[in-house]
Order: sequence, then structure tokens, then C-alpha cells
Amino acid sequence: MYMKECFTCFTKGSRSMTDYLHGIKSLTDELAITNDPLDDADLVIHTLNGLSAEYKEVSTALHTHEK
Repeated sequence: MYMKECFTCFTKGSRSMTDYLHGIKSLTDELAITNDPLDDADLVIHTLNGLSAEYKEVSTALHTHEK
């Protein structure tokens, strides 16, 4: 549960996009190692939700596309 909470609370903040995505990758790798991997839909949702307002248009477009 701790790792999933870390993933849920992980945001881009002032990180570069590269650092943010590397952080997401590290967290998902750790979850997979513990035999509790995220499915693709949850991974996309959490990743998009962690983006700042600067990426709102991209995030909204991807959320809409998923439906």
C-alpha cells in the first residue's frame, strides 16, 4: 500500500518531464517487483493526474480519447 500511495501522490512539480517520467517508471518497476503492478489504464490516469496545469490541455485530450 505504501508504494501505491507514493505513486498516487507523485507529481511533476518543478521536475523536468524526463525526471518526472523516470520517477513514474521507478515507482511502477517497484510495484511490479512486489507482485502488485498497475494496469495500463491506472498508469496513464495517475501519470496524467500528476502533471501540472501547464499540461492541462494535453491531459484533457488524452482523458477524452480514452473514453
